[in-house]
Amino acid sequence: PPVKIVWNHIGWDNTGERTASLSGELLDRHDNLYLSIKTSLKAGSGSNLILDSEGDVEAEWAGLFSQYPDRIFVGSDCKFGSNQGEYDAYLEMFDFLITLSSEIVSPLARDTAREFLQLE
Repeated sequence: PPVKIVWNHIGWDNTGERTASLSGELLDRHDNLYLSIKTSLKAGSGSNLILDSEGDVEAEWAGLFSQYPDRIFVGSDCKFGSNQGEYDAYLEMFDFLITLSSEIVSPLARDTAREFLQLE
């Protein structure tokens, strides 16, 4: 089977290079590339964060989510309930997801990961 690659933790950038634009270019070039969104959206550092200072989705990221809902999904490298910070990260993710349209939220939160993991 073809290799699938997940580029983890979009929205967390300590290089200044991991932009939504670069992510889109790479998705265009590589059909086997998927992106996972960092669970804790407020814990990002540097630049290229998904949320602005008001907690709204940055336009460039919103455009990427709209263009590639079948190639992006929520990351899950936190162990739910293992500490308060990880619990808070999931609450942040829920707050983020409810701001998105139903056409985008279902793939990001569930459908794309199910397909990627071949759970259906």
